[in-house]
Amino acid sequence: MTTQPTAGPVITKFPSAPVPTPLTLAMRKNLLVQAARFVAIDARIMMMVLKGHEE
Repeated sequence: MTTQPTAGPVITKFPSAPVPTPLTLAMRKNLLVQAARFVAIDARIMMMVLKGHEE
């Protein structure tokens, strides 16, 4: 039989982790901002695809 390794301490607090500002959180939840970012990213991807097909 093998023995199970003991688990280390469970970390529940991250004091040095960056915390988003209230403005950042609001922008992440705003559907208009998300839609604009989606369109911008899709446009960038489409430009890369079109550039790759030029001969």
